Amino acid sequence: LNALVEAGDSLAKLPIEIFDATAQILNTADIEAHVRQMDSPPDAIIVDHIHIMEVPPHKRKKYSGGEYEDVSTISTGLRLLANMLDIPVIALAQLSRNVEARTNKRPVMPDLKSSGSLEQDANYIILVYRDDYYNKHSTRKGELDLLLVKNRHGNTGDVTVRFDPRIQSFSSL
Repeated sequence: LNALVEAGDSLAKLPIEIFDATAQILNTADIEAHVRQMDSPPDAIIVDHIHIMEVPPHKRKKYSGGEYEDVSTISTGLRLLANMLDIPVIALAQLSRNVEARTNKRPVMPDLKSSGSLEQDANYIILVYRDDYYNKHSTRKGELDLLLVKNRHGNTGDVTVRFDPRIQSFSSL
């Protein structure tokens, strides 16, 4: 309990602002407006998650092209926002159900839901895989693979870390 209180105290001192918009669905224009109202720009923006965002009103077409086109518009908007503000934007995204239909559950880049523009706009794409989630008899219990499947500026590859699902904690093996 003491460690939890100490961790909470440490987090409270960090310059982290959570803009929780659970009462509304955000779009890139809302995020930009919020950032511009801040006293100082953030070091990064984290979007959790891209599939619940909406297309900004000025970008909506009379007839929507569906989820793929909406995600494309949002993805491009986040990329432009990152460039305009000169800060990283980290966007979480869902996987499609394609993974569930395969024998090999290890995700690949096309498994990103409505993925075309996400693949195009992202500098980096990291997918997450836990063998023990899909395989009850896994010899890799407590391990999680971070799959760097796109790196615009370098190599791709996998990193395995220890994962404790009880507290959503990652650590080095």
